[in-house]
Amino acid sequence: MATKETRPVHDPVQDPRPLSDATNGLWRRMALIAVVGVAAAASAMTYLALGPAHSDSARAGRNTPLAVSCPNAGFCMAIDDQGHASARQDGAWSGPRSLQDTGLTSVSCSSPALCVAVGVNGAAFVFRGSTWSAPQLIDPKSADQIDGFGTSSLNTVSCATITFCMAGDVLGRVSIFNGSEWTAPRPIESRHLYKDDRLAGTVGISSVSCSGPRFCAAVTVQGRALTYDGTTWTSPTDLEPASVVNLDRVRSLPALGSVSCAAVTFCAAVDPAGEVFTFDGTTWSGPRSVDAQGQADSNGMTSISCPTTRFCVAVDDSGHAFTEDGNSWSGAVVVDPVVGLATVSCGAPTFCVALDDLGQATVFDGRSWTTPADIDP
Repeated sequence: MATKETRPVHDPVQDPRPLSDATNGLWRRMALIAVVGVAAAASAMTYLALGPAHSDSARAGRNTPLAVSCPNAGFCMAIDDQGHASARQDGAWSGPRSLQDTGLTSVSCSSPALCVAVGVNGAAFVFRGSTWSAPQLIDPKSADQIDGFGTSSLNTVSCATITFCMAGDVLGRVSIFNGSEWTAPRPIESRHLYKDDRLAGTVGISSVSCSGPRFCAAVTVQGRALTYDGTTWTSPTDLEPASVVNLDRVRSLPALGSVSCAAVTFCAAVDPAGEVFTFDGTTWSGPRSVDAQGQADSNGMTSISCPTTRFCVAVDDSGHAFTEDGNSWSGAVVVDPVVGLATVSCGAPTFCVALDDLGQATVFDGRSWTTPADIDP
């Protein structure tokens, strides 16, 4: 998601966009470095309690879509940093619908009949085909907290069916939705490891993906990957060495930023250096360098989506997209050279939607990408 123009540190008076966005994290990352300093990023730190991004959406800045979920080729749902949701049906986006006055961070749809969105206040919202529910506070402890990697609050969610979703937070815990109720948040790491990582501020879950109620994978800001079998979590696998994790922390980047699972036997995760790690149902592979630009300047991969075991799309912070056909990765395709690409979701190998750092959407038809365009005026 060419070297990009350096952006200024976020000023909440001049630009009240929230620092809580999980996918377009550049403003938050730079602001966090300015606040805590590089030295703090290299040492054990406590979580910073932040107030709501803004209390009045009428005073907020431009609505910037942050996350998108496309369960099939005909439907997508996007959420923005001002608490709005917009649906895409028959090639057109609906007008934004306000869910709350503070930012949403992630959305996942198992089908057009069910989507779940989560946000900075620890609340979840459920969409059932035509209407959104009122907010349900499922994770108040994580509300408005942020760590040294730029991960904040309740920041990732994945819905495999209409009766199974999983949400992850900055405190290294997940909550499970059964279609009507949410479980209390629980750590995914062992008690001893969780305690140590929590103390060090390295426990946050950056991404979770569920192919079904009996299989999910999660990746953490510290470069660990874990899988879930419907009952228990495995011990973590360290995909990133400590030296890389420490460097990512100084840059306020999660060591692993995104994971996508098409089946119990296939997941793929990406890092800021442009590397891909795959899971075959038993073990995780070593890093495979796919994005040379990311390797050079850490404007590497920000998001990956795999609708099948033989097709994935990854995007980077230099505006490139990459496709994988089950055997090999394509070279970089320039989609948005002006700003980076923040997130991508594929409903099929012939349909993907990516959002750039300004929240504009670009659509992939299996061959080419459209010019990025606003979806949330």
